Amino acid sequence: MTRRLPYFKCLCLLVLGLVLSGCTTISNFFSMSKDNTQKPSPLVAFQPTASVHTLWSTNPSGKSGKYYIKLNIGHANGILYVAGYSGTVSAVASQNGRVLWTVKSKVPITAGPSAGNGLVFFGSSDGRLVALNQSNGQQQWSAKLTNQILAAPYASRQGIVLTKTIDGVVTAFAAKTGKTLWSYESPAPGLILRGASSPTSSGNVAVVGFANGKVAALQLHGGQLLWQHPLTTPVGSTPLQQLADIDANPVIAGGDIYVTGYQGYLAALGINHGQEFWKHKMSSYTGLVLDNSKIYVSDAKGHVWALGRQTGSVAWRQKKLEARILSAPAVMGRYVAVGDAEGYLHWMATNDGHFVARIKVNDSGIRSNPLVMNNTLYVLSLDGELSAYRVAR
Repeated sequence: MTRRLPYFKCLCLLVLGLVLSGCTTISNFFSMSKDNTQKPSPLVAFQPTASVHTLWSTNPSGKSGKYYIKLNIGHANGILYVAGYSGTVSAVASQNGRVLWTVKSKVPITAGPSAGNGLVFFGSSDGRLVALNQSNGQQQWSAKLTNQILAAPYASRQGIVLTKTIDGVVTAFAAKTGKTLWSYESPAPGLILRGASSPTSSGNVAVVGFANGKVAALQLHGGQLLWQHPLTTPVGSTPLQQLADIDANPVIAGGDIYVTGYQGYLAALGINHGQEFWKHKMSSYTGLVLDNSKIYVSDAKGHVWALGRQTGSVAWRQKKLEARILSAPAVMGRYVAVGDAEGYLHWMATNDGHFVARIKVNDSGIRSNPLVMNNTLYVLSLDGELSAYRVAR
């Protein structure tokens, strides 16, 4: 009997056509036998040492559901922005969960939302970037992209919005007008994960991770290539073995770039020249987060890691969430939290990774990255429920 791919691969993989005019899920090409699918690790019993308080919960119809897309929570000035595949975009007050406005796009949403420069940005299934007014949701402009977009748009403080489409094209737009400023292309391989990392920037340097395993630094104004670094080199004899996507968003802090890739490495790079300070073997497609001394990563197996920022040395690894298909981590003071595909939120101590609390959000599951603001954790479930939590000892 043909061995089934792990669950997340069946959901995440894409085949890009020769012309890259569209994409199809690779799961159509594989046996769907359930015999050998790895089961999620059972929930372990522990004595909670922290209590979780639900502040509020609302459902503004930000569903992604059966479509394997990761629509994260956007935020600006104390307002949260959520979107659903059906085209709904909502603004929600972070303090009390009150829905301030809701608008409906005419096309499905596949990327975003992101907020900045007084606007809310999202990407649509027909390959468009759309900008809405933050105060009332009124559309300000839209711009045509080269292909479908799965990576959330990035709004810089300099008034430039960056997008990355599945064909490996980065395009910069003027935030106020939607005018195209420049574009840069890094060829995409024939097989990619259904997900994508968003660009980011610091000063005049934009940093982008690509599906071919390379990290590139571009001038934010102009788009010229400054350097590129092969974080992950495709190896193996089959297309699956050669997957090397960078689907976790790069993080810039203190002049360093922290980035991880699928079937590759977690690495610290210098932002000016791309020099590699250290790297650690790692396979992740979700994301990473920092505090003052550590990096926290959810890997492809469902393990949560803590590594030192300066050296990359492993501080701890929590293995008891294996195969639970984790979200990216979020740091809340002394705790780090992750969501899973069964709808649980797990809190661990940042010093050694032991469990301190757990709560069930709902049965639909958590795919989007939890967001922490003002000592409050916000999480969006697959059925569109947006909730706010605080943790106390």
